[in-house]
Amino acid sequence: MEPPFPEMPIRYPNYSQLKVGNYWIYQRYNINEFGEAQATQVFDSCYVSNDTIINGMTYYRIVRPGTVYANMGTYWRDSLHYIVNSSGDKLFSSTDFSSTFSSNYIVVGLGDTVAHQTLKMEDKDFTVSTPAGVFVTSNARITYHLYPGYDDFGTELRAHARYAENIGLVLESALPFLGSLSTHERRLVRYHLEN
Repeated sequence: MEPPFPEMPIRYPNYSQLKVGNYWIYQRYNINEFGEAQATQVFDSCYVSNDTIINGMTYYRIVRPGTVYANMGTYWRDSLHYIVNSSGDKLFSSTDFSSTFSSNYIVVGLGDTVAHQTLKMEDKDFTVSTPAGVFVTSNARITYHLYPGYDDFGTELRAHARYAENIGLVLESALPFLGSLSTHERRLVRYHLEN
């Protein structure tokens, strides 16, 4: 009797490109309440500066300017089809479009609840255009469900982080500015990925 063939490990697509030396340059765009985009002369760079061992796993330090996603942590790693931070929070998945990765409440002052915030995957294979090209993406979307008293501009606000396979983050939007429906996006201009 012949021994059984060992099962080949499942390989998932790479949406993070976590490797020391990789970098991405983004241009900021102001988006008005009608969805019209105006390019600014502000450019942000993000890069993988180093790796480190945390709880026996290799994580990569992501250096990036503060955005709505800044609270996602500094150290990230790939875990199967997820991108996770050093706290174990799921930030992205290439296959899990049904789970809610995070769910919490935004509270101010003496316990006044502003919104319920969730993070989950949306828009699988959604095409976006940036100065660096046209990309097929998946969206790690943060949604804020606003409570009465904080919902003058709608009961739901969304921020997007759109990732492309073998590239990484290609478009990131912030929440609308307070008292307005205007916001801004970072769109990929150029990038360098180590082999």
